[in-house]
Amino acid sequence: MTATAGASSLAVEPFAVLDGGLSTALELLGHRPSGLLWTAQLVVDQPEVITAAHRSFVEAGADIVISSSYQASVAGFGHAGLSPAAATRALLSTTELARLSGTRYVAASIGPFGATLGDGSEYHGSYAASWDEVRSFHRQRLEVLA
Repeated sequence: MTATAGASSLAVEPFAVLDGGLSTALELLGHRPSGLLWTAQLVVDQPEVITAAHRSFVEAGADIVISSSYQASVAGFGHAGLSPAAATRALLSTTELARLSGTRYVAASIGPFGATLGDGSEYHGSYAASWDEVRSFHRQRLEVLA
């Protein structure tokens, strides 16, 4: 199904149920997200746990599952030791892991630029980066996740 076809069929539904909090679901499965990548660290270390959390939402009736990419980026995965190619694959896998849950729809979680810095700047938006850098950062993420 194309993104446009998916959005069109979703638009005719009277309502859709979105999944719950991924971090909370992961904690219920015995994993406490932390570190620079937060939930995305499990994408690299234990992807099956991410899929299990997504599946729990589908089993509870969610129509839409949100990917584990809020703090994920090629640069962030790079800081965690992945090559650019492996980092791109890891970012792409956030939506693939959501699809494996059996959900009808996947929504990419696109956190703010500051969320990937791990310094709390996502709460105030004051970044030591130009608008061009921020736009480029998000463009790269969207090209992978869309």
